[in-house]
Amino acid sequence: MRFVSPVLTVCALAVASHAAPAGPSAVPGDAKWAIHAAPAAFFESELGEAIRASERGERLAARVKLVGRMIGLDPYRDIESVTLYGLGYQRDRGVAVVRGELDREALLTAARANDRYERLERNGLVVHRWARRGRAGKGALRFGTFHGDGTLLIAPDPALLARGVSALESGAGGDAGLLPEASAGTYLTAGARDLPEKRGRRPRARLLRAIRGLSLEVGESGDETFLRVSAEAADDDDGERLRRALGGLHAFVALIAKESERERRPIDALRPVIGAMSVGGAERTAALSLRMETGKLFTALREARRLREERGGTSDE
Repeated sequence: MRFVSPVLTVCALAVASHAAPAGPSAVPGDAKWAIHAAPAAFFESELGEAIRASERGERLAARVKLVGRMIGLDPYRDIESVTLYGLGYQRDRGVAVVRGELDREALLTAARANDRYERLERNGLVVHRWARRGRAGKGALRFGTFHGDGTLLIAPDPALLARGVSALESGAGGDAGLLPEASAGTYLTAGARDLPEKRGRRPRARLLRAIRGLSLEVGESGDETFLRVSAEAADDDDGERLRRALGGLHAFVALIAKESERERRPIDALRPVIGAMSVGGAERTAALSLRMETGKLFTALREARRLREERGGTSDE
């Protein structure tokens, strides 16, 4: 049994989740990117309930239930929050911090079933090592440690675990400007800064290279879902260029959606979503926002998926 499977499931659930206030305290001040989410709260929302009630949601629930039996918890209810962050943009610089009602013994039983499991001691920490599944039966090593009764840290390097524990104990995390301040009802917050400069060499990629930071906030307020994606440019001039480019792209996509009505392509189903979007921002910032009734949003997304599957099936015949 692979201990990494529950971790991957947790990370997948984190893509659409509810930001808990304790999250930023888990993030060191020198982190370059971070994502903070709480699956339990998301699945109690209107959108979460709609997803769980759908056919795909039922299949996901079966897999989640299986994982839950393996690790002694219900990911829908017991995982309070998941915080992912990176001290750089390399693959080996990321850390996951999972908080909730964690059954330590059940988790360790699953870990010990891994062929490469080993209990270690590093810098005063009890560290558990295992290998994630890879090709030809070989996989990268992962390390985990518990902090208190309800927190689990996972990283590809024991030194990163020590850094993560220090951030939790000192409360020195939550560096201003990385994660956006979450408003009531937020499902997910994410942020990145000091983005790598090598993001395309073509002239049209200049605007992408001008972006210095990104932030994301998704949530539900009353019967509406809201989303805001914001990009921070190097200066005010690049910020203005970003807003113009984003506005032009939004208008172009809206035009395509309008012209696809007769063909009933997937993008046609998304016309209400595109119409509910707006472009804004000021100075160095460009932002794309969405606010839409949750039921209508879910219906549009479901219809777009259905049309895509129909077109895919037609083309295969």
